[in-house]
Amino acid sequence: MDVVITFVHQWEWLLLGFIAALEVSILVHALRETRERQHLVKEMQSTRVELGRETYVAMKRSALSEAKRHVCFVSRTLNADLGMMGDRDLGRLYRPEVSYRCISGNDPSRLHDMFNLHRCGVEVRLNPLAMVSTFRFHAWDDRGAILGFSDEAEEHEIRGIEAINPYFSRVLCQHFDRMWEESVPWEQWAASLILSAQGTVAEDPVQELAEQWKLPERSAEELRELLGRAEPVVQGSMR
Repeated sequence: MDVVITFVHQWEWLLLGFIAALEVSILVHALRETRERQHLVKEMQSTRVELGRETYVAMKRSALSEAKRHVCFVSRTLNADLGMMGDRDLGRLYRPEVSYRCISGNDPSRLHDMFNLHRCGVEVRLNPLAMVSTFRFHAWDDRGAILGFSDEAEEHEIRGIEAINPYFSRVLCQHFDRMWEESVPWEQWAASLILSAQGTVAEDPVQELAEQWKLPERSAEELRELLGRAEPVVQGSMR
C-alpha cells in the first residue's frame, strides 16, 4: 500500500495531466458532435418535399447530372421512368467518369432495362427486398440524396424528398453497401432464367429476347456473351 501511495505522489503531476487531456478530448468531441447535429438540423430544415411523379423524376435527373464521383440507388423501375431516351441522352445521364451502382428487384419484365443500364456502365444487382418495399433513393458523392415514397395501393403517387446533406447521404450509402453485399448480380439471375427456359419456352431464349427487344446484331451478341459466361443463381438464393 505504501508503495502505491509513494508512486501516486511521485507521478501525481503526470496523472493530473493525463486526466486533464482526457477531459479536454471529451469536451472537444462533444462540441464537435453538437456542431454536427446543429448543422444536420439546419440542413434538414431546408429539405424540400415535392409531390407527384413528374417532379420526382426531375429530381432524379438532377441527382444523376450533378454527380461527379459516384451514385448508388435503389430503384424498382431501374430509372426507366426517366423517359424514352436515345444513346446521346443516356450518355448525358450516365457518364464514364462516374461510378454507378443500382439495386433493383427480381422482376423479369425489367430484364431489358437491366441490360440497358449495364450498357451505360451501371452495375446492377437484384434483391427481393426492392420488390417488397416502396421506398427508393439515390445518394451521390457524399453530398446529397433523393428519396421516394409511395403507398402500395398508389404506386404512381410518389412523394419525393431532396436532402442536400453529407451526413445523411453517407448513412444511406452505408445502408446501400450492406444491401449490395446481400444482392445478386443481374447477369447471374438472368442466366438462371435463360437456363430454365431452354427446351421449354424457346430453343434459343437469348435470340428470342434480342428479337423481342429489337436489338441490333452487335447488341444481341453482347447479350449472348454476357449471359453465357454468368453462373446461374443457386436455387433459393433470390427468395
